[in-house]
Amino acid sequence: MSFDVIRDSLGDNRSNLYPLTSYLVCGTSMSSSFHNSLLVVKLRNILPLEARMGELRLGLEEEEELEEEEDSSQRPRPEITSVKIDHRSCVNRIRVANLQGRQIAATWSEQGQVHLWNLQHHLAAVDDGPKADYNTKPLFSFSGHGKEGYALSWSSLVPGRLASGGCDSRIFVWSITEEGWKVYDTPLSGHRSSVEDIQWSPNEQNVIASCSSDHTVKVWDVRNLSKPSALDIVAHDADVNSISWNKNQTHHLLSGGDDGVVKIWDFRYIKVGSPLLVTYLTC
Repeated sequence: MSFDVIRDSLGDNRSNLYPLTSYLVCGTSMSSSFHNSLLVVKLRNILPLEARMGELRLGLEEEEELEEEEDSSQRPRPEITSVKIDHRSCVNRIRVANLQGRQIAATWSEQGQVHLWNLQHHLAAVDDGPKADYNTKPLFSFSGHGKEGYALSWSSLVPGRLASGGCDSRIFVWSITEEGWKVYDTPLSGHRSSVEDIQWSPNEQNVIASCSSDHTVKVWDVRNLSKPSALDIVAHDADVNSISWNKNQTHHLLSGGDDGVVKIWDFRYIKVGSPLLVTYLTC
């Protein structure tokens, strides 16, 4: 299963304003392709873990006595509400972005397609209850990879800009135009094996990083899609499965591989003929 957190309009910096509310979108991976779905989920009355652990430490009998003494209105119970969207194959990866007031989810399908979905009706349903049965179909679908994949990333700087990387070793860049969704014909090519993860830079709108089962991490400038990667690092001794930019120190990138190592790369130390400064964390 893959999931992503939906950014809501309830405000930032509310970690201490219990009970909390959160929205998620999840994708299933069932053995039967026709039984898979997306789930738009609302979590209400989320309490701090310390409160529940404290109750458990009291013991069952003492907790029951405590519940009898306390007004139930003072201790709201967590609630989960969900709405299902049919998805015709396993969901390898799901990522969501807010685009012009709409929550748009991108999904990587086991059948080799990338789909876009509008979640607005379903978010309204988990808030107010379903008003109708929604026979939801994708806003847009792309089959150009030819194989399944796992890598998806929305740009936080350019609304509607998406990148998808697949087992075909290629990365396609997407954008939204007045006519609708567009996938550029020229992919970013250079990896020799499956693209496992991609991440847009949090401060450079034309920069994207990727990692692959070919053991490398690459950094690309998407202003010219036909050019090779701007930076090519043999990063691990095995498949590189995950990367992540540091949003506060944007010259730092993390990578994690099948070799059981997490590496922190510092791009400030890039010099011609000199290696990157890298810190190793062994798992």
